[in-house]
Amino acid sequence: MDTKTLGEVLRFISQHEALPQVEEAFPDYSLSEIKDSLAALASKVSPESSGAPSTVGSKSGRITLKSDGGSRGNPGPSGAGWVLFDSSGKVVATGNEFLGKRTNNEAEYAAALLGLQSVLELGYTEVDLRLDSELLVKQIKGIYRVKKPHLKPLHEQVCILLKKFDDSTVEHVYRDQNKEADEQANIAMDRGY
Repeated sequence: MDTKTLGEVLRFISQHEALPQVEEAFPDYSLSEIKDSLAALASKVSPESSGAPSTVGSKSGRITLKSDGGSRGNPGPSGAGWVLFDSSGKVVATGNEFLGKRTNNEAEYAAALLGLQSVLELGYTEVDLRLDSELLVKQIKGIYRVKKPHLKPLHEQVCILLKKFDDSTVEHVYRDQNKEADEQANIAMDRGY
């Protein structure tokens, strides 16, 4: 198998949720760690075909990230979903992750974090984060304080990631404008049941 094909195989595996058996066999690693390692290896095997530069700043242009988290019960089985769109509205990437037992707000923060990490991995320098959680938007913008101790580290991580971009915006969107990310979050929650 040539390196371009091997890189494509590794990249495909890292972008799809076909890894439950690997996660069971290696319980010390989270699914996101396994996916990240596969994506990094794919870039090393065939960097010319990766389409996913490993450093921020290697792609110009703005990307829109829509993220959504949900919990069935609060707390309960939860999932995170995210979708990246280019300036023409074309889907660049999607992702989702089952989070275990979390609150709805924890899942919302996790979705934003995972989506921002995906944007950074793709190398974009500017991001527009769109969330249907008005609470998170106001917390990220500093309009509301983060009072819950378990949300403070998640809030800090989102703010740290946003500072890695040359430019970023954070805006609230209504649920009907966030259907793609909601669908990804539900796929993750369905997998956890």
